Amino acid sequence: MSISASTAAETYCSLGGWCLEPGTWANWVSGIASSLAVLLALSGYFFAFPKERRQKRAEEVTTARQLGFKIWRLGERNSSLKPVLFQEIPLNLRAMEQDNPFLWMDPPGPVTRDEVLLLDRTEIALLMKFGEIKYAGEITISVENYLSNLHYLDLWREMRDSLFLTLRPAEKKIDGHFLHPMNQTEETEFLRRGVPINTLIADAQEAWTRNDQRLKEIALNFKPLMQKHLRKKMPGFSFSETD
Repeated sequence: MSISASTAAETYCSLGGWCLEPGTWANWVSGIASSLAVLLALSGYFFAFPKERRQKRAEEVTTARQLGFKIWRLGERNSSLKPVLFQEIPLNLRAMEQDNPFLWMDPPGPVTRDEVLLLDRTEIALLMKFGEIKYAGEITISVENYLSNLHYLDLWREMRDSLFLTLRPAEKKIDGHFLHPMNQTEETEFLRRGVPINTLIADAQEAWTRNDQRLKEIALNFKPLMQKHLRKKMPGFSFSETD
C-alpha cells in the first residue's frame, strides 16, 4: 500500500489505484463482529490485491508490446518511402538533367494514409504513467513527419503532372522514337518551372533522413525503457545494413 503524495493527509491509495479516505478503514473494521472475521476479511483483501496488481501489470505489458509493434510498423512504412525519394540517376544523362531530378525521378501514385500509426489513449496513458512524456512526443513527431512526407509525395506528383501537361511540347516521331523535342527557349522555361519541384524533392529527402534517424533512436530506446519500468523482458529492434 502506498500513500498518494498529493493527498497524503486525506487519501490512502493502493498500488492498484484503490483509494480510501481516512476513517474508512476504522469504520469497516468496527463493523466486524469478531477478531477472526476481521482477520479473514483482511486476508481476503490482501490476497485479492496481488491478483489485481498482476492483472494491471499484464495489461501494461500487452500495451507495451502493442506500442512496440506500432513502432516497428511505423519504421517499415517510413522505410518504404526511401526507394521513391532516393532513386538512382539513370545512365547517360546530361549534367543539366542530373541537376534537375524532376526530369527523371518518378513520383509514386496516391499513397494511403495509415492513421492507426498514431498513439492511442492506452499507449499515451502508459507512457505518461512511466513519466516518458518526451518519448511519447518523439513517437508523435515521427508519425506526423511520416504523414507529412506522404503529403510531399502527393504534391510532387500533382506539380510534375501539371508541368508536363502544360509545357511539354507535342510528341513527334524522330528516328522511329516518339519524343518531345524542345528548342532552347522552351527548355529554359521548362527547367525554370521545375525548380520548385526540385526543391520539394530535396526537402522531402531531408525530412525523410531526419525522421529515419529519429525512428531508429525511438526503436533502440524501446526495449531498455520498457524493461526499466515493467521489469520484464521485452522484444527489441535491429536494422539491416541496407537501411
